[in-house]
Amino acid sequence: MLYTYAPGRPDRFATNLLADRQRNRLTWDSSGGQEVLILQTPFGYNGGSSARALCGEDGSIIECVCRRLGSMTPEAQAYTEVFPGVWVRFVTPAERSWRGCPMHGGACVYSVYACDRDGERCVVYAPKRQTMISPFCNVPMEIHIEAEADTVTRRGLFSKTERPTGFYKIRFPDNLLDGFTERTLWMRVNGVELPVTRTMVETGTVYVKTDSRPTFRSDNKGHSIC
Repeated sequence: MLYTYAPGRPDRFATNLLADRQRNRLTWDSSGGQEVLILQTPFGYNGGSSARALCGEDGSIIECVCRRLGSMTPEAQAYTEVFPGVWVRFVTPAERSWRGCPMHGGACVYSVYACDRDGERCVVYAPKRQTMISPFCNVPMEIHIEAEADTVTRRGLFSKTERPTGFYKIRFPDNLLDGFTERTLWMRVNGVELPVTRTMVETGTVYVKTDSRPTFRSDNKGHSIC
């Protein structure tokens, strides 16, 4: 399919993008019966930002996404990763009528674009800039990572003691997985900084050999680690 990024039209619009964190859904205003493209990008970038840092190409992120989509087949009713950390989802009017669209994690920016898909051609329309409402929505994320010394219970005849195993047990929250980008979250163990991988996050609980509590930092400005 050929994807084209075109100037905005008064009869083809999508804007006022809002995130409902309690329901984990996005809502927006659009022209009647309008299909939209939801774009998810790392925190600090929206669809109109320069693509050089994220995609290694000239132009805006949405322009690069349109070019790349021509060689892909986006999943129906799901987010598809186009570039590392850059995801898209098409939402039909029928899907939108059921309370908008589900979010795909936090610590990111969502953008909404009106679009028309017809046969082998899709036109994505540039948003209209307005003062009070926006087609972009920032969604920060608070991450609570648990790290505690692992112990083993030794039982005596009349007592029991807890002895350290030399490992720390680390638990990652479930909400970290959606939209997770490799090499953005790091942990420092015995003075060495190691990347937290998607496999670790999917596992949920991992054990690290160390006598001191690991510390964590994130390159994603949308993360607040607590």
